[in-house]
Amino acid sequence: MQVWDVASGHLLTSLLDHTGWVLSASFSPDGTRLVTASDDKTAKVWDVASGRLLLSLESHTGSVLSASFSLDGTRLVTASADKTAKVWNVALETRSSAEVAALVRCRGLWRLNAEGQLLQAAPDLTTCPPLAAAR
Repeated sequence: MQVWDVASGHLLTSLLDHTGWVLSASFSPDGTRLVTASDDKTAKVWDVASGRLLLSLESHTGSVLSASFSLDGTRLVTASADKTAKVWNVALETRSSAEVAALVRCRGLWRLNAEGQLLQAAPDLTTCPPLAAAR
């Protein structure tokens, strides 16, 4: 799928991750994201500026016929030939990458040691925020 600037006629970006026909496309209310629905049974959310794939929604068993953002851009509804409609939470992450990394590091049940072995782990309570502080 390609995104074009209508005023200039220039190609802005190509969205190349679907394996089937794209059946619909819709912009988020703020214009920063685009959702595409495809007969490959997926809906995909893209960053408009970069063309980067943000999310791939893959639980329908039939073609995804349409997809649309909620007015606040935090949810998405998909309608499928499998006779279902699904609502997805697609709110953008507002925490910094450091905050997310700390949550992953502190809440993970498993860790890799220096040799690459998977080990069971407990969070370091001296460096990890209390659970109540995590969103």
